[in-house]
Amino acid sequence: MTYCINPKCLARTNSDTLDTCESCGTSLILNERFRLIAPLETGQPREHSQVFLSDDLSKPDCKKVLKAVWEISRFGTFKNIELLQRESRVLPILAHPGIPKAEFDNYFEVVTPQGDTLHCMVMEYVEGQTLLDWLREHQPISDEVALNWLQQLAQILHILHSIGVIHRDLKPDNILLKATGELVLIDYGAIREITNTYLSKLSIDLSEMGTDSTDFEITRIYTHGYAPPEQIKGRAIASSDFFALGRTIVHMVTGIHPMYLPEEDETAKLIWRDKAPQISQTLADYIDKLLERNPRKRPTNTEDLIHDLTQSVPKARERHRYFGSKWARLLIVILAIVSAGTGVRIGQLKWSEALVKEGERYLKEFRYESAQNKFDLAIKINPDNHLAYNFIATTCFQSQDFACARENYQKSFEKGPPESRWLNYANIGRVYDEGSKFSEARQYYELSIKESKGKEAYPINNLARLDLLEGKAPDARKRLMPLMEQQIDPLEMSSVFKNMGWAELQLKNFEAAQIYLENSISIQSELLERYRKRVVSPADAHCLLLKVQKKLNNFDKETYRACLLFDSDTPEGVEWKLEYIDQLNAKIDSDILPSAKIAILAT
Repeated sequence: MTYCINPKCLARTNSDTLDTCESCGTSLILNERFRLIAPLETGQPREHSQVFLSDDLSKPDCKKVLKAVWEISRFGTFKNIELLQRESRVLPILAHPGIPKAEFDNYFEVVTPQGDTLHCMVMEYVEGQTLLDWLREHQPISDEVALNWLQQLAQILHILHSIGVIHRDLKPDNILLKATGELVLIDYGAIREITNTYLSKLSIDLSEMGTDSTDFEITRIYTHGYAPPEQIKGRAIASSDFFALGRTIVHMVTGIHPMYLPEEDETAKLIWRDKAPQISQTLADYIDKLLERNPRKRPTNTEDLIHDLTQSVPKARERHRYFGSKWARLLIVILAIVSAGTGVRIGQLKWSEALVKEGERYLKEFRYESAQNKFDLAIKINPDNHLAYNFIATTCFQSQDFACARENYQKSFEKGPPESRWLNYANIGRVYDEGSKFSEARQYYELSIKESKGKEAYPINNLARLDLLEGKAPDARKRLMPLMEQQIDPLEMSSVFKNMGWAELQLKNFEAAQIYLENSISIQSELLERYRKRVVSPADAHCLLLKVQKKLNNFDKETYRACLLFDSDTPEGVEWKLEYIDQLNAKIDSDILPSAKIAILAT
């Protein structure tokens, strides 16, 4: 049988031999390729959308999922159409076994005989059972299964977050369990691109970041019981997906929807452990970390999340098996007393310094959560360790807790020696810069340059970037030119070359821009290959080079691929990447499309 896509059709089931619906006259062959088999959703259809199983007539025995949305403005579906189009743009570049595949020409429209427009997208059909349906037939999952599922879902989230999008609707009903035991995250209709426009809409204020401020207007998409407080207020960020991940696992280990679990009166902390005695204390502690209402207390990014779930948590579980008994704890206490009694003590200052060095190593490996723990401990041991405050501010900055970053940079400034003041001024400027407070950022960069007598590249380079954001390429080039003759750290030099290339691009000196950007990329490659060091925002130079290549008519698909697949931590870099994603959707160059489908891996 063939199913009619028209929601107004009175008799939607048709014979496979027909090409047009007998009841309403709507074509049964959609986009000259797809024939609907049946709706995938049970119960009453929604007023504005429907999901179908379909046959792909261009391939033998190939089933696809077809999602249709139609225009009924009183239900707010003009926004739903926008969300469907966003999903159709992003899904084709996500290549991972845990994400349904979609082709770049997956979106099309169908006009019914009544004149209604149905907006459609097609993706891979994945055989499996949703976790919600699975739970109805099975007991709550074990400690081992919970950890395995957390690891799988963390990897999927990493693919999404790597290209600057968040899922916003992670829950058991949106996760399929395949017969192989693999999980697949479905329903990307709520994904949100983290762009400069989005960040500006958040109305970030340095003094209010992390509070209950609601002076913003963002589309609110969430599912009760799984969404964190900031998402309910329309302020979803990357770690909002981590909260939903924790709530999803709580549902699976308890068998109870999070909405029906009690909460502590004062803290609103979810009370669930007594309903899941099979879960180890170590894993339960980490799940509670995911459930923190304060986003800053959750893992900072997917790199930390994956490291914790594949390294820290399994090792801690193993240690707890050996040292978790009361006799083992008693022995540790006795040994501590004996050590103290014999005068075996570690100098507090040296210990604090050692912890800072260890934390700095974690920071260079982008393991922000582990680094934060080391810096916090260093300050407990030595409250005057100015470097620890400086690095804590850096981790706060990475998690976009700008008030925390500014506070700790200020403490580092107060406790540090005079020769470190230029760096603290520059770092405080960077905090304002990230919060789009550009005039304040300029003031602190200029203070840093004055304090360092113009000998440090970091504040000069950042000030030049502000010039470029404002279209002041001559000012930026004038600042950057003296740095070309200085001995600068390679990481910083890569950024200087990138900004020089950007300036020359704005000035339409395309050949010069190409040389500078290629130098930036060359340094990136050398650092990665020789020292395993990763440059911050490696995509930016590639995306700028792509713009230059288009002007010079020497377009390179490898540059295109690098722009799309590498990370970007700057708002302008994310905007450039999304610009090219839109172009991919338009299929501007058939030679590029196959290479853009390769798996997006951590760079």
